Amino acid sequence: MADKKQNHFTSPDMSKLKSVIIDRRTRIYIPLEMSAEEARDRYWLNRGVPRPADIAKA
Repeated sequence: MADKKQNHFTSPDMSKLKSVIIDRRTRIYIPLEMSAEEARDRYWLNRGVPRPADIAKA
């Protein structure tokens, strides 16, 4: 009988990531060398909506 393969998921190394706050409920993690402002712009671009006016650029 065939044995079932175990699922093994590795967690990302958080020491290589930094936290970027998008809005009051959203936080993303990006590589240390990436710009936080670029990450925010890419987040809103990928969502398919313009950046809300009440969320100012940091």
